[in-house]
Amino acid sequence: MKKVIGLTGGVASGKSLVTKFFRLLGAEIIKADLIGHVIQQNQSTINELTKCFGSEILNIQGRIERKKLGAIVFSDNEKLTQLNAIMLPKIKKLIKQFIDRSKSNLIVIEMAILFEAGFEDICDETVVVYSDEAVQLHRLSFRKISESQARNIVKSQMDIEKKIKLANYVIRNNSNIYDLKAKVRSLYNYLVKS
Repeated sequence: MKKVIGLTGGVASGKSLVTKFFRLLGAEIIKADLIGHVIQQNQSTINELTKCFGSEILNIQGRIERKKLGAIVFSDNEKLTQLNAIMLPKIKKLIKQFIDRSKSNLIVIEMAILFEAGFEDICDETVVVYSDEAVQLHRLSFRKISESQARNIVKSQMDIEKKIKLANYVIRNNSNIYDLKAKVRSLYNYLVKS
């Protein structure tokens, strides 16, 4: 039987690393961000986004420049809502197609805004990866993001305590990679047996 797990958490909480560990253990991975990147390069989506946010979000090749778009939407909740209204239905449609075509018994959807977007309805269970805000900000400092932009990204996301209450499982990631890997292995083994 196919089981779909929604994996979420705050920015720089370790979602991608947890996803990597799930993949190494045998799960099929769907990364909502990557799907969003592909959709953003579709000409009809580019047209919708430039109509909404202006041509300043484009690079010289006429493609979406994600950092410019991010600077706009992560500093203005109304703009973020507009972006989500354009992108989320397209992302959900593609994710459902991937799930339907998958032959894997365990599929993990990695998505930072899983609950905010209402994507938990396509998941059997959900997992939140949690890190303290100080840890998140420290990790973001390595991504060439200004501290103010990092704080805006953290603030733009659902409060982590709300995510924890909505999740079936929580992985706390304030320690080291070995601890995290052990937690993922334990959860993976539980999920494939249940």
